[in-house]
Amino acid sequence: MTFNDYKQKDESGYGSHIPALSFIFEHVEIKTAVEYGMGLFSTSFLLDKVKDKVLSIEMQSQDWYETVTNRYQSEKWKHRFTDKVWKFMDYPDCDLILVDGSSITRAIGVVYAMERGIENIVLHDTESSWYGYNMIAEYVEKFGYFEQEFTEQAPYTKVFTKNKKLIDAIKLQYHNN
Repeated sequence: MTFNDYKQKDESGYGSHIPALSFIFEHVEIKTAVEYGMGLFSTSFLLDKVKDKVLSIEMQSQDWYETVTNRYQSEKWKHRFTDKVWKFMDYPDCDLILVDGSSITRAIGVVYAMERGIENIVLHDTESSWYGYNMIAEYVEKFGYFEQEFTEQAPYTKVFTKNKKLIDAIKLQYHNN
């Protein structure tokens, strides 16, 4: 089953994380993924590209949750809505986590994923200081992650990975660093 919403031209910025995700999927096989915060671009992309299982967790709006879950169907997809802010951290081990959910959970979600050793973490809206991303910096080195920010389209997207080959490929392709 193919979901094409992520292929639409995005003038809203809501899909600005798709180039980073696309690059990862071109270089790494992702069998399982968790998505904090559902979206028409991200959910459809993950359902199309992830090999085995996708877990989507929406925590901001029951209406939005219903909009997205009514739009897509897939046997590899599990999803849930929780208004209990910390319940989002109850997720299985996975190859990739996309963090694009409730504002107060974003930085904490990244640190929690790093503590668990999740190999690939993608963080959306990284140019916004009010998400608390400045709290992440000390954990990147502590837990052995490399990072690269995609700034070609706002909102920005940052990739944290333990995969040195992946980060080198990103830097070579996009940043010549």
